[in-house]
Amino acid sequence: MLWLILAAMICFAALVALWPLLRPKPRRREPSDAAFFRTQPSEIERDVERGQLPATEAGAARAEVARRLMALGGRDEPRRVDPRLRRGAAIAIAVLIPVVVVAAYAVLGRPDLPDAPLATRQIDEAAPDAVEVAVTRVEAEITASPDNAKAWSALAPVYLRLGRYDDAVNAYRQALRLRGEDGMMRADLGEAEMAAADGIVTAEARADFDRALADSPGLPMARFYLALAAEQGGDTAKAIEAYQSLLGELGDHPQWLEVDKARLAALKGETPPSPTAAAAVAQATPVEDAPTAGGPDKGQQDMIRAMVARLADRLADKGGDADEWMRLIRSYVVLQEPEKAVAALASARKALMADASAAAKLDDLARELGLPQQ
Repeated sequence: MLWLILAAMICFAALVALWPLLRPKPRRREPSDAAFFRTQPSEIERDVERGQLPATEAGAARAEVARRLMALGGRDEPRRVDPRLRRGAAIAIAVLIPVVVVAAYAVLGRPDLPDAPLATRQIDEAAPDAVEVAVTRVEAEITASPDNAKAWSALAPVYLRLGRYDDAVNAYRQALRLRGEDGMMRADLGEAEMAAADGIVTAEARADFDRALADSPGLPMARFYLALAAEQGGDTAKAIEAYQSLLGELGDHPQWLEVDKARLAALKGETPPSPTAAAAVAQATPVEDAPTAGGPDKGQQDMIRAMVARLADRLADKGGDADEWMRLIRSYVVLQEPEKAVAALASARKALMADASAAAKLDDLARELGLPQQ
């Protein structure tokens, strides 16, 4: 099919180029102005002989005719082209255009490459609107195929990052409908519902956290947010019990352990660790990782730690790009936890060792923050 289209395009281009040479000869034109003035001297002589024009005026008439002929300069005369030249040009065009086009396509063309749908084409990540462009493409893919579970799963966390909480909730629900129950994704849905409710653990979000634990028992994020729900509901004793029960089960999740300790300390009247640093992270971290950022009340400082823990868990489980790793390292530095920042830097270098540009970004960040170099 491709070659048929290419052949048709070549034929059309050749026809356009050949048309001036192949079109019929124009019909003979009426006598031009120059031809008319060339007949005037004989007319003047006949008028003089018949006595219609005085001899004294005949000289002036001849001079005027000569002046008109000189002004025209013979430019009305059509140029005659040698028919052999016309045939030679036509043959050259008919041969050269296909040869040049086919040769150029053989060098530059790649007919062996598969189609590249719009939604899968590479995006310039340095462009300021790269995320919006990517979202638009995936949305177009979903419009064409509403049951694309992979596209819904990709859109949901991006919607959270962009602050489109209602869209994030819908995307997580669609992904769960198509992929089936998944504890982590169900917990993500509950967090998106919290974000849409300005950080409040609503009854709907609480139900989703319960379902997440039914599918994935012990899930730290779900258990922490259920404890927070008890706290927000005014049941301090239940909240303390829930936070306390988590302490002995978070050995493999040190980030969530820090958050749990901070919340527990606050409920017991003790000073939560690094409250100033936590507030700074709230201002510096995108919404995707801090969906409940709404001020220092409602346990906001500890929610900041929760967002950092969630980001760390996600990167350890699924990996991420250089920007996400750099965000985690900066968060640890702001939280005044240099040991965790160094550990995150080492993990990032290991995960991104095949990406030279990412490695360079990590080295620049290490120099900027005063962390160990490789």
